[in-house]
Amino acid sequence: MYGRGGLEKFRKAQSLEPFSVLINSASKTTPVQVQQSLHSQNVAAQPQQEDQTQVQPATQLGGGQSTWMPPDWAIEPFPGVYYLEVLKEGQVLDRIKLDRRRHIFGRQHHTCDFVLDHQSVSRQHAAVVPHKNGSIYVIDLGSAHGTFVANERLKKYTPVELEVGQSLRFAASTRTYILRKNNAALFPRPPPPAEVDLPPMPDPSDEEAVVAYNTLINRYGLSKCDLLPYSSASSISLAGK
Repeated sequence: MYGRGGLEKFRKAQSLEPFSVLINSASKTTPVQVQQSLHSQNVAAQPQQEDQTQVQPATQLGGGQSTWMPPDWAIEPFPGVYYLEVLKEGQVLDRIKLDRRRHIFGRQHHTCDFVLDHQSVSRQHAAVVPHKNGSIYVIDLGSAHGTFVANERLKKYTPVELEVGQSLRFAASTRTYILRKNNAALFPRPPPPAEVDLPPMPDPSDEEAVVAYNTLINRYGLSKCDLLPYSSASSISLAGK
């Protein structure tokens, strides 16, 4: 049936596994292992997505060495009353306290108080200045692309009031600055009774001593409720209170 050569080829073909490549007989990979290996390679090749939202950098502080002087009406305001809320795409990025006689915004690091990293912003772009009447004013310092209060471009070197809730923008920067006011900072809470050195409560029958004592606690803005933890309720029945 087979010649000598044909018989040898037939026996050799039966001894080999179909579709096998004998590069290394010791390592055999099953189809499942191949799929798992390909899947792991695809996962490794894909960039990992982070769940954490990227935090925008806060406003950069500059050297504040500008020689520009604010007008004579500028004052150093009461601390903690006014601040600028910095927003970008509706997200609050930062809060800038307005607690100096001047606040210079611009691109130049060593002269400005607050550095704006945007190509359209001038080196010394604008100044935010507290007025002695209690208001906040903005002055454009000759910028090339403008300063905007409530979307209105300011005239150069002309002070314009920035009202509470109004927006402030510098050139083509996408950041918006909203003026906020903390009214509570204008009326700080009195110190707690534990930090006030009060004399002993006088005898209620001594009217002059009671009046002097009432005047003292009124000076600290204290009330009967503030003094209750430190004395009995019966001893606080002071005349005039």
